[in-house]
This record gives sequence, structure tokens and C-alpha cells, in this order.
Amino acid sequence: MSNDKANSRPIDEIRNSAMSMKIGAPDDGTITEMVCVGDRMLVVMERAIHVMQLADSIDPDRNNIAIPNTQQRLLSRGADDPIVAKTLLTAQVLFKKTHLGNDFDEQRGLTLSLDLLKDIATMADMLNATQDAQDTAIGAFEKETKAGRHLMLPAIGDAEARCDAFAQKVGHAVDILRDMACLFYGEALKKKWIDSLSKLTKERYGCEDPFTKFVEAAAPFLLTLREMRNMIEHPKADQHIKVFDFRLLPSGQVMVPSIETIEPGDKSFQAPLTSFMSQVTDDIANVAELLMTYLCNTHVQPFPAFPVQVVELPLEQRSNPLVRMSYGCIQGDQIIRIG
Repeated sequence: MSNDKANSRPIDEIRNSAMSMKIGAPDDGTITEMVCVGDRMLVVMERAIHVMQLADSIDPDRNNIAIPNTQQRLLSRGADDPIVAKTLLTAQVLFKKTHLGNDFDEQRGLTLSLDLLKDIATMADMLNATQDAQDTAIGAFEKETKAGRHLMLPAIGDAEARCDAFAQKVGHAVDILRDMACLFYGEALKKKWIDSLSKLTKERYGCEDPFTKFVEAAAPFLLTLREMRNMIEHPKADQHIKVFDFRLLPSGQVMVPSIETIEPGDKSFQAPLTSFMSQVTDDIANVAELLMTYLCNTHVQPFPAFPVQVVELPLEQRSNPLVRMSYGCIQGDQIIRIG
């Protein structure tokens, strides 16, 4: 008998032994990806994400034999959801030291992508809850109208609070995009990071570079979202946001809950609240996917045998139809996936 085995404690035998664990519920689908973020293992299923922690990550000194391996549902969205694909799963493919160099903080990148996913998923949940509340109010209103009673306008009751909470998540998501860019450019991005990134890409890559053009196109959207939070938290007479519940218009029509921004010049706009929330949620996910793509493409390490770059894979080469980007090289009219 070896000394190691002779000196092992019951807790060591339990922790060192093989293990099995059933993850999730049948409705979650099958496991598609495993993503390691710090001391947590994310189990990405088709319609859910669970986080799994081994007992040793909870009790590394092995003092409590009763500590079990654990699992917990993190999100009710999985690999079949575009938000998951455009954030966490795209980051898992692209944020690799093997392509970006040993100095790249891979774990920080994955942590940021997970935080971004959670923010955008919460935004989508807020949109769904607001849409449900609006539909319920409209249904009740239509019943009242058919009954021939006096006009009682419908209401969701907390339109302003919903908008404020949504704007907070939006602002946090934009901050995470800033932190992702800083992973690659660090101190080169100053306090006004969107303006700094626009200037930097023009200087380093030229005005006609696709990354420069992407930043130029995305900047007004990102600046608007950043200002939206400021207008809510620090409103001014000529720069603030109004949120309305259902209201009766002079035309006699009943307007659904809506948002209106008051800004100098021609930047003001108004839109139904759910339409605004839907557009912003979709656009942030799209910007995140493309920002990661361009950041990684401009920093990919040279590989003498092949000109490696970030490519959009044809559908037949994708492990997940929704995860479009990968490292690869182009030879003629063929895309060769790498990794």
C-alpha cells in the first residue's frame, strides 16, 4: 500500500473518486457546450444554462466532508437562443490565447461575455414582461369598451419604473463592451471610450478598414444608449426622457406605453416602449458579436503557414447554426475552419 493511499482521509477518497451528475431537466434539451469560467463550469444546454461547482471549489482545504458537488440553473436560455450564441458562445470561440497570444486574459474575456449575456437576457425578460402587461391591459380595455361603459384608459401602472430599470441594464451592458475593448487596447481608450476607439481605429487601420467603419456606424447607437442613462439619472430641461403609460391622443386613438427623448437639435425621438426595448436588445447583442469579431481579428497572432483571421463560417461548417464566427483561413473560394 502506498503512503499516499495509507494517509488519505475519507474526504480525500470521496473527492478523488469518479463522479456523475444529471444536469438540468428534460425540457432543457441536450448538453451542447461546456464553458469554464473561473472555478465554475457552465453547462450550456439547448434551452438552459446550468453552473456546476465541484466540492473542491467550494471547500478547497477539504475540511467538510458533507459539502457536495452542486449545480444551479443560471439562465432559462441556452444554445438555441441568439443572445447566448452572440455573446457567451462567440466569446468561447474567439477569446483564445492560442490565437490572441499568451498575454490575452482569456478568463476575463469569458467572464465579461457571461456578464453581458446576463444583462441582455434580463433586458429581453423585461421586454417580455412589459409586453405581457401591455397585452393584458389591452384585453381588459377591449372588454370594457364592448360593454359600452365610459372610457377608462388601460394602464400597466409602472411604465416609468420599467423604463428606468431597463436603462440601467442597458448602461451596464455598454460598460461591459467598453471593458471588452480595454482588454485589447487598455489605456489607449480614455474616459470617453467610444470616441477614443473611433479615433484609434482610424489612426491604426485607416478610414476604409472594416473595423473603422463598424465603429463609426455603431458609435451613434452606443452614445445614445450611454446618454439615455444620463438623461434618466441627471435630467436637464433640454435633455431628458419622458415615459408615458397608455394615453388618449387628440386624434381619438389610444397610444400604447411609449418613450420620448428630449434632446437639442434633431436627436429627439419617440416610440412605443416595447418597440424601443426590442430594438435596443437586438442591437446590443448584434454589436457585441461584431465588436468581439473585429477586436479578435485585428489582434490575431501571425501563423506563418496560414493567414489566420476571423471568418464567418458557412452554415454547414458551424457546430451551432447561430454561432457564425470562428478562426480560419481563406484559400481561393474555400473557408477552412481552424479550432
